[in-house]
Amino acid sequence: MAGYQYSPGGLLSSLQIKRKVFVSFHHAGDQIYRNAFAAAYSETYEIFTDRSVAEAYDSEDHQYLRWKIRQNDIRGSSCTIVLCGAQTPLRKHVDWEIKATLDFKHGLLAIILPTCVKDAQGTWLVPDRLADTVNNGFGKWMLWSQLSPQILKIGIEEAIVSPIEKILNTRAMRKRNG
Repeated sequence: MAGYQYSPGGLLSSLQIKRKVFVSFHHAGDQIYRNAFAAAYSETYEIFTDRSVAEAYDSEDHQYLRWKIRQNDIRGSSCTIVLCGAQTPLRKHVDWEIKATLDFKHGLLAIILPTCVKDAQGTWLVPDRLADTVNNGFGKWMLWSQLSPQILKIGIEEAIVSPIEKILNTRAMRKRNG
């Protein structure tokens, strides 16, 4: 934690707070990672309160689903964690959840899963909106292989205090899965 000093309301004092977190991920591809993540860091270590969608909303209306997740799940959180696997960049719901997070100016933390793919230049393939804003200085990148309770807690806090002027949220929303 080099570079941080204690100050009331600063990073060190905020490490004592149990944050409300929304976890965004590709349900069909990365459910096993999401389950392990929630079991370890929300239930066992109690790092955060999980605000993710517990059960799928019963609707085929995509506008309604987007509104429901935005209002019921993301609105009450302080940070969204995006679990980035092989198919995550192609998922419209993940893009919508990232957009809502940025609209609310909540923290954004990207966790690169072991299944995440790199392109020919060695760059992780993640949702474009996520890459735009985290690479611009809002939010944070982490590797699944380097997670620990303390590292995750610090990552969440750093994501939450990211400078909001660094948010890039100008892309059109993804209309369908790729």
